[in-house]
Amino acid sequence: MSEIQIVDNFLSTEEIDKVLHKSDNFHWKYGHTSIMDGIKFWNCDLKDDEFFTTHIFKKIEKCFKKKFIINRVYANGQTYGLDGSYHIDDADINSYTLLIYVSNITKQNVNSFDGHTLFKKDNKIICVEPIFNRCVLFKSNILHKGMAPSRNTNMLRISIAFK
Repeated sequence: MSEIQIVDNFLSTEEIDKVLHKSDNFHWKYGHTSIMDGIKFWNCDLKDDEFFTTHIFKKIEKCFKKKFIINRVYANGQTYGLDGSYHIDDADINSYTLLIYVSNITKQNVNSFDGHTLFKKDNKIICVEPIFNRCVLFKSNILHKGMAPSRNTNMLRISIAFK
């Protein structure tokens, strides 16, 4: 399995509509960071939401033809200036992280809105655009960070994280 895999249009129309409806009612908490003393951003724990932990999780396993164990499921929310810091999610070489981007960032506006996820691998930066309904699966031990949207938008850049 490749260390970073991208799937566009990951969720069905019904599933993404349900995620968007749920995101309108997320109980956001401010203060989550990528690393100790990092820049704070918004976070919502989803570990008790069966839609994510059962339905979407089964879809992830089916799509990638692999069995996973969920340690955490949550949403990250970033506005302008709330960049994450480079970090790894888990040092275990057998651990994976999956992100689903659910903000209205499209191929047409991504160059203005930004919000990319950056990976540092083999002295190179790999940049993944946070396109709406795109998922990215990667080895949890890859150094990475989520960037905030630019000042060109007042949107909340939301990613759903499965670890």
